[in-house]
Amino acid sequence: MSAEIHQHANEHLQFLGDVPTAERLAACKEFLKNESAALRTRHASGAAGLDIAHDRAETIDELLVHLFDYALDSYARTRGPLPAPVALLALGGYGRGELSPWSDVDVMFLFPTKTKPAEAKPLQEHLTNEILYLLWDCGLKVGHSTRTIDEAFHEARKDIQTKTALLEARLVAGSTKLYETFAQAYRSYYTTEDP
Repeated sequence: MSAEIHQHANEHLQFLGDVPTAERLAACKEFLKNESAALRTRHASGAAGLDIAHDRAETIDELLVHLFDYALDSYARTRGPLPAPVALLALGGYGRGELSPWSDVDVMFLFPTKTKPAEAKPLQEHLTNEILYLLWDCGLKVGHSTRTIDEAFHEARKDIQTKTALLEARLVAGSTKLYETFAQAYRSYYTTEDP
């Protein structure tokens, strides 16, 4: 099914150049409507719930990849080079690749440790406007955060829900190198931390 989802996303979510928000939103809603209908049909025909949850996560992955790529492209076109690398991570159950139809889409925008808040703020606001607002307007429940690697560790130390959500963090889009740095450090953190 993932090949079909990918193909449908490429057909409906290719946003090239300056695409008005209303046009992108309409395309996203149509994509989600069509993919959700296909998943309901498959489930009614006997497909396992876990398979449907995996395909729902892949549907949201495709949507996020296209929105993220458009956001970075539009930032570069209007403001110049990115102030820092950024990665979009799926967290919790969504990070495991399992997403039920009414579940929250939990994501984190991750920046390098040494990123100064003033440097990241314009990009952070741009990502919120170009990605999160469209997700909300599509009717999705979105749990979101923006953190540097150090801030992610700080939150994990003080909140068990954050700690467990980050255990299943998965790269959806953006800087692979940044994600790998985070993932390696986080694996070391939770495997060596005293209970």
